[in-house]
Amino acid sequence: MFEWKDHSRYIEVLPVETGWFVVWGRYEDQGRRKLIAGNRVYTTCDGARRRVADAAMTLTRRPA
Repeated sequence: MFEWKDHSRYIEVLPVETGWFVVWGRYEDQGRRKLIAGNRVYTTCDGARRRVADAAMTLTRRPA
């Protein structure tokens, strides 16, 4: 499992039977609530890697 956290933002990557499950979103109420902005299963590592970069850019508003 890969997990990225930056203040109230997060991205998680988990291996699943069909590839890689990527979920991203934000925390609210000082981490008590986890809000999911999106999730998807990618069949290739390259696809999952690209999603992590896109999600980081979306959450931070900066190019990856």
